[in-house]
Amino acid sequence: MSERRSFVTVIRWPSGWQQPERIGALVAALGLDPYDAEMVATRPAPLPVGILTLEQPRDAAWILREKRVAALAVSSKEIDDLADPTKAKRLVVPAGEPPGFYMVEPWRGEGRGLSLGRVVLMVRGRIVRSKTTTTVDTSDPYFMLDMVGGREGRVARELLDDGTGAAKGLIRESRDAGSTEVLDLWLEDGSCVRVDGRKFNFDVLGKKGHCDAQNSAALGLMLAEQAPTAEVDQGFSDFRPPTAFRVPLVSRGVVTVSRDDSPMFDFYSRWNFIVPRAVRRAKSAAG
Repeated sequence: MSERRSFVTVIRWPSGWQQPERIGALVAALGLDPYDAEMVATRPAPLPVGILTLEQPRDAAWILREKRVAALAVSSKEIDDLADPTKAKRLVVPAGEPPGFYMVEPWRGEGRGLSLGRVVLMVRGRIVRSKTTTTVDTSDPYFMLDMVGGREGRVARELLDDGTGAAKGLIRESRDAGSTEVLDLWLEDGSCVRVDGRKFNFDVLGKKGHCDAQNSAALGLMLAEQAPTAEVDQGFSDFRPPTAFRVPLVSRGVVTVSRDDSPMFDFYSRWNFIVPRAVRRAKSAAG
């Protein structure tokens, strides 16, 4: 993230608040459109509710706190300053070491030890990558990409009338899609080990499943049992960021929408590691 910004995060809504109170607070603090605020207010906290420049988040968080909303701002610098995860090729059980200790063989760089007793957070998610290309039967279509606020990126196609009162239709649509299971293991020192199901050797399981999804689920369960103090987060599938991650490529008569959840998972995983620590710092400063 080259531009320094902050992500305003709602940690907890006041007890008894319904949609109107939440929407009103988001509109007042962040200046969101009521429709966008409604989309955000339906999601469970904690969640990032907006991206602001560094000068703005203090005011936004203050307005939310004045309304009894537990809120804070996480800067993009805090997220960027976390080291990139070590991408594991395999986990090896070294001889003579206690249960729950592994040597990580990475795809690049030197190996490292991994003590699951020091893992404080495990983040699991499915990363989807897709490309949808649609060709429209008209020489002059109007395409609009709706990426306002927190709405999920989507293509709204408005086809021109052909003069007969009926809009010309789609003549071809193709889609290429795939997914992979990813597991991030965050240690108390802020380092992270990442297991990417497409690129990981699951020999540590002993008996492998029929696909990467089964193997990833089995590995996650095995490691979670060996990391008794770690929080396990599996909420990525329900996560919607303040900005969309789909990228439109528009040409005459054709619109292609590419989706890659990798940047969104990177943000989600880091944000989940940072927020509890930011909450503790805020409580310590207040008390």
